[in-house]
Amino acid sequence: MHRGINDIETAKSINLEVYMATLHQRIAEKFLMKLSESNQVDAERIGQLRKLLADGKKLKADDLVKIFSLSPGGDLK
Repeated sequence: MHRGINDIETAKSINLEVYMATLHQRIAEKFLMKLSESNQVDAERIGQLRKLLADGKKLKADDLVKIFSLSPGGDLK
C-alpha cells in the first residue's frame, strides 16, 4: 500500500503531539513531586496546582497568583 507524503507528515505530527503531551506531563509530575518534598508548599496548594496543570489549558499568571496568594483552606475559583 502506498502512503502519500501527507499521510506520513500527519503521522509524524500526531506522534510529536503525543510525545510532547507525555513530556509535559512528566515534567509537571516531577515538578509537583519536588514541590511536595520541599515542605515549602502545603499539600492543598499542590493539589490545586496539580488540578490546574492536569486541566490541559494554557497556564495564566492570574491562575498561579490565585493559588499562591490564597489563605490556607481557600478555594480556587
